[in-house]
Amino acid sequence: MIKYVIVAAAALIVGVLLGIVLQKSKEKKAEMTIADAEAKALQIENDAHKRAESKTKEMLLEAKEEILRSRNEYEKEAKERRIEQQKQERRLQQKEENIDRKTETLEKREEALNQKHAALDKENEEIKIIKRSQTEMLERISGFTAEDAKKYLIDQVEIEFDGVYDIAEDTANGKFYRKVARKMTVAAGGENGSEENEGENTTRQFTLTVQSANTDQGSVTGGGTYDGGSSVTITATPNSGYVFEKWSDGNTSATRTLTVTEDLTLTASFKAEEASGGEDPETPPFS
Repeated sequence: MIKYVIVAAAALIVGVLLGIVLQKSKEKKAEMTIADAEAKALQIENDAHKRAESKTKEMLLEAKEEILRSRNEYEKEAKERRIEQQKQERRLQQKEENIDRKTETLEKREEALNQKHAALDKENEEIKIIKRSQTEMLERISGFTAEDAKKYLIDQVEIEFDGVYDIAEDTANGKFYRKVARKMTVAAGGENGSEENEGENTTRQFTLTVQSANTDQGSVTGGGTYDGGSSVTITATPNSGYVFEKWSDGNTSATRTLTVTEDLTLTASFKAEEASGGEDPETPPFS
């Protein structure tokens, strides 16, 4: 009986111990499972943080790229606007310079015309005075004898040309009276009115007219009224985008010197400058 009780008690103790061992094993497995779950949760959380950071970086990069692209487009548009504005300013400046040159040319032509008119008026007035004087002289000597007329003419010439002619010498060689007679005839409108009289120190003037075939392409300077035999420099200046080609007489020097011997008109021709393939200088972007 006691033997059975001891066996039963031992079996009970073994069962309790086995139960305790099994319980500890279950608890340990549960703890391990929980630890694995926590590790997985932490891993998931870390992965989520990493993905969130990566996504944030991607969004920031995209935003920066968009900002940079917008900035580049704005700077490009601003640069194009500045280049176009500079072109317009250059065109306006060229037009103003052309207008100034045209105005200067017109003023010079007007001045030359005024000088011509003044010279013509002066010549006409002198002709009138000479004609009136010679008419009065002819009226006075119309009733003179040959000797009286000769003496009167000599007296008048001595008064008019005192210090210019050697009266005795000219009278002796017989040329003096021919000179006087020629002067009287020309002054009265006879013979050739353009013949120069001996004893007169008059320099003939000529008009040199220089002009541009196209004032939008270039301008010229140097025209005017000059004394015969004068050396005059004329210049043809092309506008921007054009080059000088030649003068109407075939000369190809833009600046040349002429000796004025007659009335002369010269026209300067220009042509478009050949394209060099260059571009407008690049304008630096905004800083």
